[in-house]
Order: sequence, then structure tokens, then C-alpha cells
Amino acid sequence: MAGETPATDPAVVEARLAEVVARFGDNLTPEQREQVRARIERTLQLASALRTAPLGNADEPESGFAPYRGDA
Repeated sequence: MAGETPATDPAVVEARLAEVVARFGDNLTPEQREQVRARIERTLQLASALRTAPLGNADEPESGFAPYRGDA
């Protein structure tokens, strides 16, 4: 456990898996639970990698949102 980030900590993965099982456990097979565990681990790894990107206060999203206002 030493050297692990909170995102890759097995306790974090187990806690998130327990939440999914509590909500949907009756509908999940053992194979599906393992798939959910793998996806939780992967999502936490990706989130951890995203948090390493340095961003400043002036950084904006790559694409902007322009709502459709009809043919004006």
C-alpha cells in the first residue's frame, strides 16, 4: 500500500465496488462484478493521470459551446 496513490488504493476500489454491488448486486453475475472492478480500476487510473496535467486559471476547454439558435 505504500507508494500507492489514493486513486489506485485497493480500499478505494473495494469501496466503490461495494457501492455498485449494494445498488445492483442482485443483477450482477460474478463475471460482471469482475468486469465492474476492472472498469473502476481503469477509471481511477485515468482520473489520476488527468489530475497530473498542469492547468492555470486562464486555461479554457479545447472546444467551446455555442447553442443552436435556429436560422437567424
